[in-house]
Amino acid sequence: MRARARGQFLSSSGLHLKPTCSWVAILEPPARFEPMHLASLVDLAASRGARFAWAAATFEGTAGVPDAVLAAESSRIDAAQTSAVKADSLGLALIGQWSPLPGVGALVFERALHAALGGFRPLRGHEAWDFCLRACWESEPVRSTLATYRHAIARSDDMSAAEREAIQLAMFREFHARASQPQSDAANPFAPSLAVWGTRYMRRLFEAGHVLMVDREALARFADRIQAMESEAIAHLTPGINLIGFAFGEFGLGESLRSLARACVAGGVPFVVKDVEQHLSTRQTDSSIASHIADDIRHSVSLMCVNPDLLPQVRPLLRRTRDHGGIAVGYWYWELEDVPAAWRHHTGWPSSTATSDDTWRPSSRVIHMWPGA
Repeated sequence: MRARARGQFLSSSGLHLKPTCSWVAILEPPARFEPMHLASLVDLAASRGARFAWAAATFEGTAGVPDAVLAAESSRIDAAQTSAVKADSLGLALIGQWSPLPGVGALVFERALHAALGGFRPLRGHEAWDFCLRACWESEPVRSTLATYRHAIARSDDMSAAEREAIQLAMFREFHARASQPQSDAANPFAPSLAVWGTRYMRRLFEAGHVLMVDREALARFADRIQAMESEAIAHLTPGINLIGFAFGEFGLGESLRSLARACVAGGVPFVVKDVEQHLSTRQTDSSIASHIADDIRHSVSLMCVNPDLLPQVRPLLRRTRDHGGIAVGYWYWELEDVPAAWRHHTGWPSSTATSDDTWRPSSRVIHMWPGA
């Protein structure tokens, strides 16, 4: 599939599209696309079943832009892109003080999606951000890590802080009015909302400073949810596995957890996933098992898919597992001769019984390093 669309972006009247186009991209001169930008981005979106996507970017100044302005704007946009990488989902990354899009030109979207949403709205400087927020109800976006978009910083932002705040207040009040409902009516199963993401949505809202953008009824729902979580007692643990680890992390431990989740699905083993919610500097946007995430443990076996340096963070979960008659199982990845001192301290190595009731081995080498594996 290839992008065939062209359009003129007009903040006051939207986008005028040719009737034959299927995907749309907007070029903001003097910004530039790399030769394969459109093809690679649309192919990525189509392969993931996404209806809109954006690409990473590099930044360049135009004639007359002071170095200080270029550095400040580049730093701001780069920080926004980093936030998108660290967020639990790209949809949640759109909830913030700044848009995670490096520029309007980094975005591509289905023509049909544009029509379904009524196009862009005249929100100066926020047209693409607002469009993506509304599009998240229909589809989870994808982001290409290839910096195929060349964002041109032509001048400093002449929008006052008061004007920016007023636009964002109106935009996010509308968004949170829907996102804060206890039930979801979104076509996107990963829509950034309370019904889908629970405490992660609430955490993102508070981190972004959006408390004043939700009404009293929403705040009351948040308080009730937190109170219920704190007071709820686990009546009993059912047979199955609690997979504890990096549910979204795009690195080895995260993929190991997701592989175990897929094995449970294939084998019909009851399970839930408890994300450890660590703010890491690595990418955390793999939402393939997000539908299995739970706020707490539910089953009789808690499998620690993190290494011992994270034990202080997961110990309350392990304690609750043991207190309700379950067992805690270590699943450590370490194949070198010397076990790190911090790991020995946290696990009580070499016995490990102070932390776990059993240890499972992810490889044949690990059995030699962890007695009882």
